[in-house]
Amino acid sequence: MHNISVAIDVDIVRDDTIDVLLDQLKRGKIYRVFLCGAGFLYSEKCKLIDEPEKYKKMIQLFKDEGFETGIWISSLGHGCMLPGTKLSEDEKKFTNLRGVNGGVAEHGFCPSDENFRRVFCEKIKKLAELGPDLIQLDDDYRLNYRGGIVCACFCDKHLKEYYERIGEELPLEEISKYLLTGGKNKYRTAYMEMCRDTLLDFAKVLRSAVDEVN
Repeated sequence: MHNISVAIDVDIVRDDTIDVLLDQLKRGKIYRVFLCGAGFLYSEKCKLIDEPEKYKKMIQLFKDEGFETGIWISSLGHGCMLPGTKLSEDEKKFTNLRGVNGGVAEHGFCPSDENFRRVFCEKIKKLAELGPDLIQLDDDYRLNYRGGIVCACFCDKHLKEYYERIGEELPLEEISKYLLTGGKNKYRTAYMEMCRDTLLDFAKVLRSAVDEVN
């Protein structure tokens, strides 16, 4: 027995097509729908945040029709901007993910940045208030690879933490050698543990923020 989930772009949920959409979902024996395509939660423009009543109604519509209804959102950013888009003023204030190769993600943000955490928590609480059954983060909830960067994050804050974990200071090119070649070593283990702890910590922060309202 398998439950089938379907991602639905919020822009195709319209009054003139909703009956057809619902019919297709029911005939396909779909269990869960994910509303997606609403933009980046932490940007100045996000459909789900800017038009809450519209999307609250949309979520309730699918729930009333018997579907478990979730929202699927981007999290840390995939690294590059889509053609024709640009960073919002909010996004320009966040710490960009930096790889051990020195590359910096144009559109990928470090979850250890307190300003980024604050904005994300404020917005995800507004999302939770809309009443979805669940909120799913996209697979940009990762630190390691993006276009142009390898083994993030080595922003100033993470680099300081990394040095504390390994008990010494090394240039990035030397760290890179230990991370990407050879057998098991303390440098790679410390990096993997730092990534794990960073992502787990941010997940707990988001969980706590959501629990405040839903």
